[in-house]
Amino acid sequence: ADLAPGRPAVIDSAGSLTYQELRRAIDRLAFYLLDLGLKKEERFGIQLPNWREFLLMRFALAKIGAIALPLPIDWRQKDVEYVLAATEAVGVLTASTFRGRDYVREHQDMMPACPAMRITLVARGGVTPPNGWTSLEACLDDPIAQRRPRKILAAVRPGANDVDVIVTTSGSSAAPKLVVRTPNCFLATTKQFADHRGFLTGDDVVACLAPIARGMGYYAGVASPVVSGSTMALLEKFSPEDALSWLAKTKATVAIAV
Repeated sequence: ADLAPGRPAVIDSAGSLTYQELRRAIDRLAFYLLDLGLKKEERFGIQLPNWREFLLMRFALAKIGAIALPLPIDWRQKDVEYVLAATEAVGVLTASTFRGRDYVREHQDMMPACPAMRITLVARGGVTPPNGWTSLEACLDDPIAQRRPRKILAAVRPGANDVDVIVTTSGSSAAPKLVVRTPNCFLATTKQFADHRGFLTGDDVVACLAPIARGMGYYAGVASPVVSGSTMALLEKFSPEDALSWLAKTKATVAIAV
């Protein structure tokens, strides 16, 4: 954001953001989460498709030392409930609806099993969010960062070996397995990919065709472009036809798929 503020950082179905705009939105959300009382090491679920809002929440949580729980958008409700309950998650960000599923209703149904849950945010939920939910767009429209000194974020910034994300593996019968990761894990994995023979540069457009809530989609399609200053191009939902169209539309130089 300092070296190339005007460079496109992310392209998705809603448009694009530059690196400067991305940082501004992340800072706003980080301050807003602090105002909501979110504390260091508290767990926060993110269940979204390949939308920019996933990035905003993931990096806002990292800025304040909270722990992200990426939840694949296609997961069964019982698996999502298991992870949120097992980690004693205090908050969640989800889509209102996507591909015919009502995610707000599903998360409402999970509430009895998740007694620690106190912050519920919805992305792209329309002008009036469902009762008991807060619109993420309203949070991002509030220039709260202008009213808060940046030293607040510096004071809560986590260390390189503090847990900042809990990733999951899934099976057809067993419950999801929870695996903690730190910023150092994140950096080692992403730099190995990004630096391999100078693989990614600031001129690259990385089309992420894989779900960014899963390992390869996140590390190769999100984290590596951020480390390299490349542009992320997030395909909302995969089909062979949509993928080919997205590659052409975004002029992608690298494609990430599983």
